[in-house]
Amino acid sequence: MGVIILGDLNCDCLKSALHQTERIEEFLMANELRQMITESTRVTSTSSLVDVLITLTPNSFESTGVLSASFSNHLPIFKLVDTRSVEMCLLWGLQYANVSLTHSLTQV
Repeated sequence: MGVIILGDLNCDCLKSALHQTERIEEFLMANELRQMITESTRVTSTSSLVDVLITLTPNSFESTGVLSASFSNHLPIFKLVDTRSVEMCLLWGLQYANVSLTHSLTQV
């Protein structure tokens, strides 16, 4: 079974000394999960990693990362999945200003 958790945790995962970050790391280890994003996802006067892609199956990803964008201070994250080895239902969404788009694609 594959597990993918995506979202903005409002916790800077780059700062390992934060109590919140320690709790996230404990959760990941206890559940054998892996956080795939390793670079800053929010850039203001400082940089932080608050948008995560957490999974139980890191080997099912061909690539993950952060895209460069100038329309928000949150940078979009991405994943490329090897669909030959995974049965999946993809749900992706985009929210910008007051517009929200959501699409679903199921592959058997």
